[in-house]
Amino acid sequence: MMRGAYNSLIMRIHHSLAVTKVLETLPVLESLRIGAEIYLEPDVLESWHSESWHSLASAVSELPVSFHAPFWNLDLLSQDSGVAQLTQRRLEQTLHAASYFSEARSTPVHIVFHSGIPHGRTSVQALERSDRLVSKLEGLVSAARELGAVWCLENTHEPDPRSLRRILEHLPELRYCFDAAHAHVFSRTPDPSAWLELEPAHLHLNDSAGVYDDHLPLGMGVLPHLTWLPEWSTRAPLILETKGDPTASVAWLRDSLQPHDKKAPRVLEALTVG
Repeated sequence: MMRGAYNSLIMRIHHSLAVTKVLETLPVLESLRIGAEIYLEPDVLESWHSESWHSLASAVSELPVSFHAPFWNLDLLSQDSGVAQLTQRRLEQTLHAASYFSEARSTPVHIVFHSGIPHGRTSVQALERSDRLVSKLEGLVSAARELGAVWCLENTHEPDPRSLRRILEHLPELRYCFDAAHAHVFSRTPDPSAWLELEPAHLHLNDSAGVYDDHLPLGMGVLPHLTWLPEWSTRAPLILETKGDPTASVAWLRDSLQPHDKKAPRVLEALTVG
C-alpha cells in the first residue's frame, strides 16, 4: 500500500483489536482506510521477542496505530504488592512494545491505560487515590516522552471526572481518553459534558443498551453520541471499540456526521475517500 493512501486520513479512525488479530484483519482495515488500536495481550508481552515486534511494526508501518495496555485485574495502587508490581511490569512492557512502532513515526503514538480504580469507590476515595497515582506515573510519563509515545488515561470506574482532572493537572504530558459508555454505565456522572471538560485527546466509541458495557456497533444502543461527537470528532482520534467487523460503525459515523459536515470536515473526508 502506498503511504499516500493514509495521508488522506487527516482524522485518524482506528478499530480496536488484539495484537494477535492485526495481520488477519489488515485487509479490512486497508479497505476501510482506517487504522488500528492494538490491545497488547499479556501473554504476547511475555513471549514475543524483538524479531516478532519488528515484523509486526513493519507490516503496519503505513497504518495509523495506537495501543491499549493490559488492564484486567491490574492496579498500580493495589494493596497486594504482587498485583501492583505486575501492573508496573505490564505498563513498562507496553511502552517497550509501542516503541517498535513509534520510532519511524512523525508524531507520538497514543497508549491508552486504566487507573485501576475498583468499582464502587466514592468521590473522596477516588481523589485520595489520584494523589498516590501521580507519583506512580511520573516515571512512566517521562519514559514515554523519550520513546516517542504519550499515555492516555481512560475513564473507567471513576465516579466523576474530578480525580482524573487532578492527575492530569499534576502530569501535563499525560493525556485523557474519553469513553462515553464507561461514563454512562459505570460512573455517577453519565453526562458526557462533564468528562469532555478534561479535553480528551483520544475517544473510545461504542454503543450500549444502557446497563452494561456492551461494546455494540454505533447506533445499536442508547448512548447520545450525537449530542457531543460532531464537535469533538475533529479534535481527537476516533477509536471504534466495537465487537466484530467495524464496517457498520464506520458507515454510521459517515452518515451521522454528514449533516454536521461544517463541524467535522476532516472526518467526512476520511470516511469518504476512495
